Order: sequence, then C-alpha cells, then structure tokens
Amino acid sequence: MDRENLTRVNRARVRARLRRAIAAADDEAHEGGELNLVPYLDILVNTIIFLLATTVSVIPLANVRADAPRYVPPGSERTTSPGGGALSLTVAVTRRGFIVAGAGGVLRDRAGNLPTIPFVDTPKPDDLLALAKMAQEIKRRHPGERRVHLLADGQVPYRSVVRTMDALRGKSTARCTGSDGCRFDRVVFGAGVR
Repeated sequence: MDRENLTRVNRARVRARLRRAIAAADDEAHEGGELNLVPYLDILVNTIIFLLATTVSVIPLANVRADAPRYVPPGSERTTSPGGGALSLTVAVTRRGFIVAGAGGVLRDRAGNLPTIPFVDTPKPDDLLALAKMAQEIKRRHPGERRVHLLADGQVPYRSVVRTMDALRGKSTARCTGSDGCRFDRVVFGAGVR
C-alpha cells in the first residue's frame, strides 16, 4: 500500500468514527432533551393530598348547629305554652332592628313602635344583650318551649345573623329549662324579611 492509499483509508476511518461519535452524541441529546415528569407528578400528588387533608380537618370546626323543621301532620303534636296555645316565637333581624313576635302578636318597644329592639345597620353588643334578656324572660314564662323561628333580611350581614342565633340559644343543655342558661336551642330558619 502506498502512502496515498494509507492516508485515504485513515481518512475514511476517521470520518466513520466521527459519524459514529456524532450519531452517539445525537442519541444522547435526544435522550437528555426529554422532560422527566415523574418528580413533578410526585410533588403535585403530594401537594393535592396535603391540601385535601388540611381542608377536611378544618371543615368540622366551621359547622353551625341548627335543627331543620320536621313535617308534622295537621292536628297532631304541637308545642304548647302554659296558657294552652302554641308559642310560635319568631325573631326577625332587619337593618332597623329585631322584631320579636309570638302567637299573641308582635312585641313592640316601650313607646309602642316597631322594631321591638331598634338599632342601625348591625346589632351592637348592647342590642344583643337586650335580645338575650328578652328571650330569657320569654323562656321564664314558657319553660317547655325550645324552638324559635329566625328570619333575616337579605341585607343583614351573616355574622349578625349568627350572633342573633347565639343570643337566642344561650348555653345549650340537654333539658333546656331556662334556669340552666339555655333559652331557645332549636333554631329554625325561615324566609327573609323585605
């Protein structure tokens, strides 16, 4: 073999090695260029499980106990007051005040006007205390009554409705006689006031 042929063969070998090296680098580039989604999916699944676990543990703390009305056929069981008639205590929360009513009619303020306990926009602590005292007096007259119908105007803030319900309920006990701090622990929600 002469020198010229040897150089040609060496060049061919070098070119072949270069092509193989380029092809191998190309294959590595394709393999390395793919996005590995497994770690990202692990993080995503763990985050979702964490969020669900924390949400489930918080939900029971936000419950408000309220008894839904049950269907009673006409002429059957009714809660009666000592006077013989059903009390049907109803408290309406409006932006002007609390309106308290029962089977005997609507209670008025000392001047004979409505609302029974006036306030402006939202009840203040003194207004809620006055409602609690009024509920305690009604409970003293009707110790067997446990139910109150609560109505709220759509413009009244939700926290005012909850505070009203708390003032009417008092301290919830098993017997709810009134002397134990319990007033009307069975709250039934009604349609809003206009």
